[in-house]
Amino acid sequence: MPNAPPSLPKSVHAGLLLAAGLWISLTFLASNIELGHAILPVLSVGAFVAAVALILYFVIACYQKDANRRRLFAALAGAIVVFNIYGLVFRATIKVIGFDYYQAGQIALVVWFTIFLVIAALLWSFISSRPRELAVCIGVSVLLVTALMQTVVKTFPILGAPTAQTTFTSDSLRVDAARPGSSSQLPDVYYFLFDAYAREDQLKRHAKIEITNFLDQLRSMEFSVVRNAKANYLTTNLSVGHTLLSDYFVVDVPTHKQFLNGIGLSSAAEEGWSPVIDQMVALGYRFVRTGGCTGREDRCLSPAKLVSTEVIEMLHNTPVTTILRYIWPSSTKAWTEKASIPETLAALARIEDKPLFAFAHFLNPHDKSLNADCTIRKDAFEAQLAARSIQDRMLEDRIEYQDTIKCVNRQIISSLNILMASSRPQLIVLTGDHGSSFSVPKDVEPNEWPIEALMERSAIFNAWHLPDHCQQYLYDEITPVNHFRLIFACITGNRPEFLPDRTYAIWYGGNSVTLIAPNAFDIESRK
Repeated sequence: MPNAPPSLPKSVHAGLLLAAGLWISLTFLASNIELGHAILPVLSVGAFVAAVALILYFVIACYQKDANRRRLFAALAGAIVVFNIYGLVFRATIKVIGFDYYQAGQIALVVWFTIFLVIAALLWSFISSRPRELAVCIGVSVLLVTALMQTVVKTFPILGAPTAQTTFTSDSLRVDAARPGSSSQLPDVYYFLFDAYAREDQLKRHAKIEITNFLDQLRSMEFSVVRNAKANYLTTNLSVGHTLLSDYFVVDVPTHKQFLNGIGLSSAAEEGWSPVIDQMVALGYRFVRTGGCTGREDRCLSPAKLVSTEVIEMLHNTPVTTILRYIWPSSTKAWTEKASIPETLAALARIEDKPLFAFAHFLNPHDKSLNADCTIRKDAFEAQLAARSIQDRMLEDRIEYQDTIKCVNRQIISSLNILMASSRPQLIVLTGDHGSSFSVPKDVEPNEWPIEALMERSAIFNAWHLPDHCQQYLYDEITPVNHFRLIFACITGNRPEFLPDRTYAIWYGGNSVTLIAPNAFDIESRK
């Protein structure tokens, strides 16, 4: 019987194991290509995985015969690929079994580890000849090339991001930078956005919580509460994006696709490519923001983390974060901690470089990660939240939402007392980006929602602390697209050029866009 042909050189195996590691990074980047500033951290994760595989390969290969080295290469390559599918296993476990998320994590780990062992064993036994070894090599190469092509194809629209801002420049947003006078006369502008903070009437109706005392406290601090505040859009990306663009761009499905594929919602809204931020900087403001900073801001406020948010999101596709939670629970703080309301406002109060424009987006009450006493919920971590739909998170977590609202309200009042101790003039906006979702039907486009669900999702909390000379411009139906138009009017002394206040019903998939008639809300509000 002829001898089996020798295995491929170690250098070929090593190169393909490195390619398999980079495939992990490229598959994440292909789905999150707007994270251009995070390419190196994400690639470093894939490189680290590949390095571990290479070390194992060369250490073990030293003691193996040629045929076993071939098997070792195939088993490690398969292990790297399976390593990156844990997120799929976890989400499938949740959907099929429906246990609570702590139990589901345990089950998903067992299922994933079983798949891991089976694939590794099959590949070990499969690779008994040179053709089969070549087949594994070709498979790894195809995975890498496919991920690379997806990344490159999706990158092309993003490559023009710095110039794409002209596509979304508002012709109707005109700011006279000559009128404000010296920087000492400019008010510090603080824009605080609380994700999914619904309006008082909707909180009482759907979340079963009263916030009257909280609103009275705000009024005693000279805040004006907008009684009929509504969002322009029903999703965070569209709402925040249009707030900082100060104009309407998504009015139908084609413009939504353009908005997604052009500058990108995240870039437009929170990475600084917006006429609002450009105008604030032109007026002499120092731009400060919280978390996910990209370098366009003058100051970034973010809690120290061992790894970046993008790397954390990538690791959620692997078993790493789940395993760490079980063997080292306190490690979750390294990746779940976000800038808290008290820490952020206290840090802003300490900044002496004025005038200041601060934009802070807090993920509570949407994430419902706080107890009523403001301790962090033990089971509130990102992988669990990401495994459920938005509707599921709201419908199943009404008590958690109530508790988080109570804590957020306490934190807002105590933090504002510190921030407002300054002698400088201040303009402070507190707002939600959209409402809650307790009445929102699952798996249905917004154009088929009942009016009750549209009202709940679009009704937002909104309160303003304004200089006396521009109190006259605040009105009870103001929507986020007009927020900075009012702010610029306060700063410059010009009359605000408001746009019509509209609400568009569009969900994350963007398969339909419906302009909600204002009288529909009027009918609902009279019930």
